[in-house]
Amino acid sequence: MSRTLTIIAVWVLAMFVLGQIASHWMDLSITMNGELLEPIIGFLVVGVVAVALVALGFVVTLSVIGLFAFVIASIILGIFFAGLSVMWPVLLVAGIIYLATRTREKKFS
Repeated sequence: MSRTLTIIAVWVLAMFVLGQIASHWMDLSITMNGELLEPIIGFLVVGVVAVALVALGFVVTLSVIGLFAFVIASIILGIFFAGLSVMWPVLLVAGIIYLATRTREKKFS
């Protein structure tokens, strides 16, 4: 629990420092409805937007990777079932021959 509070405190401090640096060095200011937001609130807004964009990028990336995995699995299953549908008579005859010619062992108790 103390680590979590430490991380949150460091994050808030970093946001405040980065907000001050950005407002003084880069003259970055965020306005809402014509009112200038404080640097920390401005960077919290920018931080929320950045987190939302990162989450969106994560979802898109997983969707693309999932799509590729689905396509590859579909191709492999399609080839497997196409081969199985062509070879089923041979497999059926081989199974019948195997069942007819196997030797049965007698178990002694």
